[in-house]
Amino acid sequence: MRTPFRSPLGPTKASAAIEKCIPVGSVVSTYGFYSGEVELYLSNRGRFILSHTTKEAVFDIWQTLFDDPISVSEIASRILPFKGDKDFEILQEQWYKYRNAPARAALFFILNNCSDSAYISKGKLDLSNYNPVSLSRLKKFVKPENFHLQLIESVKQNIIEDNRSDVLFFHTERYQKDFLSEGFNRGVEEESMGLREILTLIENRKYVILTTPSPFLSELDIQNMIFIDQYGRETTEANAKEIILHNAALCFIYGLKYAYSFFDSGWGPRFYIFSLSFVVMPVLFWYFMNENFFTIKNMASVFLATIILFIQMRFK
Repeated sequence: MRTPFRSPLGPTKASAAIEKCIPVGSVVSTYGFYSGEVELYLSNRGRFILSHTTKEAVFDIWQTLFDDPISVSEIASRILPFKGDKDFEILQEQWYKYRNAPARAALFFILNNCSDSAYISKGKLDLSNYNPVSLSRLKKFVKPENFHLQLIESVKQNIIEDNRSDVLFFHTERYQKDFLSEGFNRGVEEESMGLREILTLIENRKYVILTTPSPFLSELDIQNMIFIDQYGRETTEANAKEIILHNAALCFIYGLKYAYSFFDSGWGPRFYIFSLSFVVMPVLFWYFMNENFFTIKNMASVFLATIILFIQMRFK
């Protein structure tokens, strides 16, 4: 199921790369929810998504879409075409005051798809952004069972109290060094969190952050970056259109790809993982289960694993 809404941050080609960073079955908490592009993509691929927004307007729109997408699409189909910029501007100022929930959701959809900014309360009329396919997506929208949206008061407090999530996900705007450019809200539907603020909140948590290139990213304490080009492929920093920031412990598949390129085959990584398991598991059982580490079985396993590692490193 694809989203019927556009993202103010632009359409992303990085969803597949983000998917590789998050194991199947993971519980993923996302913040600053808006268009739902990445969140719905992940929920359709075996991840459990807990999305959050502090904006009641956004929460109400999505709840209405969950409950009655057909009514929302029928109203939206009657709104177009606009007679001119003036009608568009009036709706931008008044849309959230409509009492009828499906009408508000329909206006959100139309303003989002016909604005040059993809925001609802600002932007100029640009009908070239409207795609009739989006109206079909709106009508046929079905909420995935493993997707949930919550309205929260504070992102910071929610992250502190969150003990259910395996990974935190954020889709944030381009990092600017000037702190005045971060976290600046302009409309009732807008929720903007600066990258510096996010990194402070998620210290010691597993995270994946999608953003765009900035010359100032090197000044931040970021463990790993994956550079994505305009086609969704991994590339160099110079050719990147999007950047995935993540913890080193995630993205296992990227480490495996590096190991594969290092050994020029898949056997090297297999032997390494196989051998290390004979070393790691006795240590874990000793630490967590209080099992004696110095047994004949463990010592023999560690000895054989060491030999295998030595042979693999010596004759790689």
